[in-house]
Amino acid sequence: MFVFDNNCIFIVKLISNRKIMLQPFTKRKSLLTAALLMFVWIDAMAQDVIVLRSGVGIQAEIMEVGTDDVKYRKLDGTTLILKKYDISIINYGDGRKEEFNESHPLILPVYAKDNSQNVVYQKPTGIIRGTIIEHILTQSLKIETADRNVFAFRMDEVEKLTREPFPGRSDSFGTGSQKGYRGIVELGYQAGGGIYDENRFKLNIINGYQFNPYFSLGFGAGLRSLNNKPDILLPLFADFRVTFINKKVSPYMSLGTGYSFNATNSFFGYGFLLSPTIGVRFGTINNTAINVGFSYERQRAPDRYNYGWWSSASTPHTSHTVGFTIGFSF
Repeated sequence: MFVFDNNCIFIVKLISNRKIMLQPFTKRKSLLTAALLMFVWIDAMAQDVIVLRSGVGIQAEIMEVGTDDVKYRKLDGTTLILKKYDISIINYGDGRKEEFNESHPLILPVYAKDNSQNVVYQKPTGIIRGTIIEHILTQSLKIETADRNVFAFRMDEVEKLTREPFPGRSDSFGTGSQKGYRGIVELGYQAGGGIYDENRFKLNIINGYQFNPYFSLGFGAGLRSLNNKPDILLPLFADFRVTFINKKVSPYMSLGTGYSFNATNSFFGYGFLLSPTIGVRFGTINNTAINVGFSYERQRAPDRYNYGWWSSASTPHTSHTVGFTIGFSF
């Protein structure tokens, strides 16, 4: 500020250590010098700079930094208040800096994109699916759909806001144990230990239901191709399956029980089938898994006797085989 007396003009200048310095200037100085001193005085007073999160800088004098607010005085003398969450940093005139990391209490972070989507149920019957890009509590939200359209709603227009899995995808990524339909395809090779226990390739196709992450029940049809005989067996069976832990990698046990038929002999029934398996399930993407196991099979199988070109006979017996199985569940 300026002070006048009969002989001099004094400029009162604030400096960093808050002392006051009076600098005299005679009335003989030109008006240009006085104007220059005016700009120097303004610069001295506006020693603090508030930098907002938007990048805008405000020259001001900081009056008070409270718990939630910052009070400051502008160059024209106006006193204003800013919320701390709107401020990035304050550069003080004495060289100090103060950073602010307070988050906005109303703006929620953008939801992560994973195997689920945001669903807005609009009053009275509208439904919009996509990704929420802005949500101001009690006020409004914006949601972007898969085709890049953006819809804005007031919160009084929204009935409820949920997160739901994409169609055909699981929100328990990687476990391969989501409740619902369970299909399984298995391939394997069985080796026999006795004279009647023929080595064979096997195929199982199972359709079932996953009741929870640990238990499923299904019904399947299979094929057994014997190595050294022309017979092909078709077992029909129920499949009980237990997964011990709900994680991406888990041990499992299955039990197949049913009845076998001989496709090369008018689908003649050969009797009871029992096939337990123990193994490990590896969860993959979108509620699928790869199963690797060690299996045992006890089932009726044919033993064909050739009496010549004119006659042959097939007598059933019980076979016992062990082998490995690899399967894909979906």
